[in-house]
Amino acid sequence: MTRVNKLCKLDESILKALYEYRALSTKQIEWMFNLSRWYTYEKLQTLRNRRLILSEPISGIKKKGNLGKYHRISETGIACLKKQGVLVERQDKPIRPAHKLKVSKWMLPYLLATNDLVVNLSDYGWKLTDSRETKARFGFNLGDNIQGLLKHRSSQQEYGIYVFFEHTSKKNIQKMIGEITRYKEIHHFIIFVRGKNIYREVINHLQEDEKAVPKSRSLKILPHIFGINYLRYFWNEEQVLAYAERCLGVHVLKRLSPVETRWSALNTIVEHNGEEKYFLNLLDTDLSKIFSASQYRKERYEAEGRKLLVLKLKDKNIEQAKNEEEIEVKKDPFSHIQHVEYIDVTFDQLADYWEAL
Repeated sequence: MTRVNKLCKLDESILKALYEYRALSTKQIEWMFNLSRWYTYEKLQTLRNRRLILSEPISGIKKKGNLGKYHRISETGIACLKKQGVLVERQDKPIRPAHKLKVSKWMLPYLLATNDLVVNLSDYGWKLTDSRETKARFGFNLGDNIQGLLKHRSSQQEYGIYVFFEHTSKKNIQKMIGEITRYKEIHHFIIFVRGKNIYREVINHLQEDEKAVPKSRSLKILPHIFGINYLRYFWNEEQVLAYAERCLGVHVLKRLSPVETRWSALNTIVEHNGEEKYFLNLLDTDLSKIFSASQYRKERYEAEGRKLLVLKLKDKNIEQAKNEEEIEVKKDPFSHIQHVEYIDVTFDQLADYWEAL
C-alpha cells in the first residue's frame, strides 16, 4: 500500500524485526523473509522512500571491500507500527524511540553477527534473548560484553553468547573471561569467532585462566559459520552420538549419570573396534570437556582399562568448515595422554550427513 499510514503484512513484519533486533543487513532480511535478492532491494528501497527505515553502510570492522548496508527503523516506522497496534505501550516495557535503538558503528558488527544466529537458527529450535534483555533479567552491568542467551526449545538449556572478530583486543578477551567467572546465573557459554588468529588467541587465554574453564559446565569455541551449521543439527550430545553410531562404527553401551562418573565429560561408554572406551565429542571445542577429560590420568586408565575416544574435526578441513574464516589449527589438547584415540571427520562428511537429515 502506498499511503504512509498503512502497511502491508510484509512491510509490517520487516519493520517489527528491525524494531526488535535494532539492525539487520540486507542479506539477513533476504534470508529472514525468504525473499529474492532483487525483491529485497526493491522492498527496502520502497520502505526508505516512505521514510519508514534508515539504511547506512556497514562499518566498524577491519575488512577490505564493500560490506553492504544495514537497516534500522525510523521514528516514522515506529509510529506506523504503533498506529496499527503492533507496538503497544506497557508500563513494564515502554516503546523505545528510534534514537534509543541506534547502535554505534563499533558495536554494529557484533550485533549483526549475533543477529545471524536469529536468522539461521530460529527454524531449528533455537531462540535468542538479546543482550539488553539478558542484562536486565540478571541485573548484569550495562557495559558487559555478553551478546545474549541462546536456548533450544527441546533441552531448554541456555548458553551465554559472545562474538569475537579478528583484531579483538586482549582487553576485551580478558573482560569476557571476567564476566564468565563472575556470572553465577549462567554456566554454559558459546563463543563464536571470526578471524585468522582470534580462535587460537581466545583458546589460549581461556586455558591460561585458573577460574573461567573449571567454573563453566560447557564453554564452546566455534568458528561462526561452522558453529551455525553445528548447532542446527547437533543441538545436544544425543545427536552427535546418533551420528557416531550411524557413520563412524561406534556403538553406545551406556550413558552415565553424574553420580556414576568422577569426570563430567566422560559420561558415555561406547564399543569401538571391539573395545570399551570413553567417548568424547570435541567437534564443538568445548574447553570444559577438555579440562574434565584431562583429569583421566594413567593411574585411572590402568584401573579401568578404557581408552579415551575423541571425535574431532580433521585439522586440514577447519579452513573449509568455516567458509573463508581463516583460523589457526588448534594443538592436540591430550598430547600428554597416551591412552587416547581419535576419530577425525571432515566438514564434507558432516555436511553430507546434515544434508541427509
